[in-house]
Amino acid sequence: MNQTLQIFMLGMTFADAKEAREALAKYTVSVDRRLKIRPNEPGRIIAKCVKNKGCDFLVFISKDGKNPSLVVKNLQLEHNCYRTFKNPIVTTIFLANHFKPLIYKNHETTVKELMNLAELQMKVKVSHIMCKRAKRIIKQRLYGSYVKEFECLEAYATALKRSNSRSSVEIELCRDNLRVGRRVFRHMFICFSASIGKDADDQIYPITWAVIDTENTRNWRWFLQMLGQELDLSNGSEITLIYDMQKGLIEDVKELLSNAEYRWCARHIWAN
Repeated sequence: MNQTLQIFMLGMTFADAKEAREALAKYTVSVDRRLKIRPNEPGRIIAKCVKNKGCDFLVFISKDGKNPSLVVKNLQLEHNCYRTFKNPIVTTIFLANHFKPLIYKNHETTVKELMNLAELQMKVKVSHIMCKRAKRIIKQRLYGSYVKEFECLEAYATALKRSNSRSSVEIELCRDNLRVGRRVFRHMFICFSASIGKDADDQIYPITWAVIDTENTRNWRWFLQMLGQELDLSNGSEITLIYDMQKGLIEDVKELLSNAEYRWCARHIWAN
């Protein structure tokens, strides 16, 4: 699919300067030319050729009276300059906007494929790092930023407690970072009013779980302490634990739930 040619006409209107600049960016890529777009003002835009000062190409866009929209007032689309295959207007954001429909349909598209498509569709050469960053931006738009998601955790915990009053939700932040005024997630524990449940297919699923910053002995110990406290497990004499071969977990189970029965997970034994 070739880059759609943006056709300008006298009297053509744009909602704002951002929309006009985006249209000019698409045009300059579609015709393989380098344009200088200036000034950086909300009410006036001038676009001229960069490669050849004698090129007659000109687009002048400005406000029309008190109307907030911008209008094309002067237009000369003839070029007498050479095409270019390196265009600085093709930024990471430009690539992200261009390839967004592709990545939304196929998340497995590789960075190398994006580089090839940029050369094929837009006739420009772009670096590996630009395509990598563009793909990251697209995925953030699609899935959301993990930073913003973590910012919603406390609201999520409050909603759980409000809708499930017998449930327990605990969020702990990193104390070292709190001392310097930074809120950095450490771990979260969620326990509904029972330890397991059944879904619509009569399958068992866990409803006590934790989200942690890293899987290590410290966090396993914390999780077992929270689990024992919420379910009143005491020394574990009435429970059986099934888990994979996590060394840190084994030692903590022996110490915190000393009388619990435990078995290896058959699936993990088969997989290993």
